Amino acid sequence: MTTASIASPKAAFLPVERRGTDSTKWQKYAGRDVLPFWVADMDLATAPFVLEAVRERLAHPVLGYADPPRVTVQAFIDWLWRHYRWRVNEDWLVWLPGVVPGFNVAAKAMADKVDQLVVPTPVYPPFLHVASQAGLAGLHSPLVRQNGRWAMDYDQIGDCLANGASAVMFCNPHNPTGRVYGRLELEQLAELVLRHDALLVSDEIHCPLVLDRHREHVPIVKLVPGLQSRSVTLFAPTKAYNFPGLGIAVAVIPNADLRGRFETAGRGFMGSLSPLAYAAGTVAFNDRTD
Repeated sequence: MTTASIASPKAAFLPVERRGTDSTKWQKYAGRDVLPFWVADMDLATAPFVLEAVRERLAHPVLGYADPPRVTVQAFIDWLWRHYRWRVNEDWLVWLPGVVPGFNVAAKAMADKVDQLVVPTPVYPPFLHVASQAGLAGLHSPLVRQNGRWAMDYDQIGDCLANGASAVMFCNPHNPTGRVYGRLELEQLAELVLRHDALLVSDEIHCPLVLDRHREHVPIVKLVPGLQSRSVTLFAPTKAYNFPGLGIAVAVIPNADLRGRFETAGRGFMGSLSPLAYAAGTVAFNDRTD
């Protein structure tokens, strides 16, 4: 499909043929009668204004190492305030090539203070390997069915925290159930984390994809400010705006000591982000069509 063929808003919502384009999603089962629903990667055109921002950046002939541009940093800070009335400081932010590297680095950063990590399950696969990759014991806490929807088992999470676990890593909005946890649910989890002097990692990459007008995503740390000193919150525009191949994410870590350990843990494992990723991320965070 050519650039011209996706110029109209209507055309942007038509499926794009991706076979034969080195798509990881389609290559996994290439040549087999299998629909590849195994990874969250849309077969729709990336938003036209994102593509245009990338084209504009390509007008400069050098694609070198890049620091976070001021416009990108401010766009993210403004985005958090606009959507959630959460005012963060610039020095709380650590820019990353993705949320999966982010929560793996968070686990490594916590490893000197944490022995066991609690992960509510089911959850998308990279979560399941975080603990072992950081040298921790991983404790899975299965969701329970309550009133026709999936919920965290607070009793079990509390038992885990009372018996040696000292960190919780969860996903909100939840992948794969689609749950957008409500305020009371988040407050219950926060109360457990605070009561047991634990740490929390919250993956909130899916927050721009809340489609139910009766549900509202709230960053757990914004809802319960007492968590700020013990939290890593991860955001990225790549899922909602469909450019996962241009990795860009950001960790919000208000605690300076935890942030320093996070940066040290990631040193040598995470390279500089592409200037094209910053260009795409900037316009995504500045988007006001939602």
